[in-house]
Amino acid sequence: MMIPRHRQVSRVLVLTVALVGTAAMSMMGVAAQGEPTQIAITAPTPGEAVSGAVTVSGSADHPSQFTAYQLWFALSGTEQWFPVTGPVQEPVQQGVLGQWDTSALPPGQYDLRLQVFLADGNVSEVRVDNLEVQPTQQPALSSPAEPPPATIAPTEMPALAAPVVPAEEGPVEVGGQDSPAPETAPSPDFGNAFCTGALLGLGLMALAGAYLFLRNQARSAVRRASSRPARGRE
Repeated sequence: MMIPRHRQVSRVLVLTVALVGTAAMSMMGVAAQGEPTQIAITAPTPGEAVSGAVTVSGSADHPSQFTAYQLWFALSGTEQWFPVTGPVQEPVQQGVLGQWDTSALPPGQYDLRLQVFLADGNVSEVRVDNLEVQPTQQPALSSPAEPPPATIAPTEMPALAAPVVPAEEGPVEVGGQDSPAPETAPSPDFGNAFCTGALLGLGLMALAGAYLFLRNQARSAVRRASSRPARGRE
């Protein structure tokens, strides 16, 4: 049975397209497999002593298959890994991959691991081993400075002026003759003292008179009282 020519041409075209597509996909797969993953940790370096917050630098990228990368750490000699960062979906080329905080870790040797996740499901990784984690140095606390003892400046007492003693005035010569010195008026203090003394004297005299008067009255009363019983007896 003869197959029409147009059908033969259609089959040839279909087979050609299938072969070309398969070849293209194979070439793309080979090209993808041939593209290297850019993955590296450039700092810190193996055996380096670190402490506190450690900056991890390097590269994590792929030309066509990159999806994410992640940093991990573990105690050297173990495979129990702890995350340093979560999955990071931004590629890095010769830059900072993350910060590793070692302040809470006990001193010892630790390993770092960098993983790059590809779209085809593959995972690439590199490690930096035997990092020496040292204790984080705490800043020294300075003791508070003691305030200097308070000094009390001595208070200068005002100088007491010496009492002015009036100079004795002698006789003044007028026209070759001695004139008597002018009389000085009594000071107010002397007058006040004199008045006070006089009042006290008058008060004492009044008290003495009252005392004598009362005493005489009391004697008279006693005499009268003593004379009345004598008269009754008679």
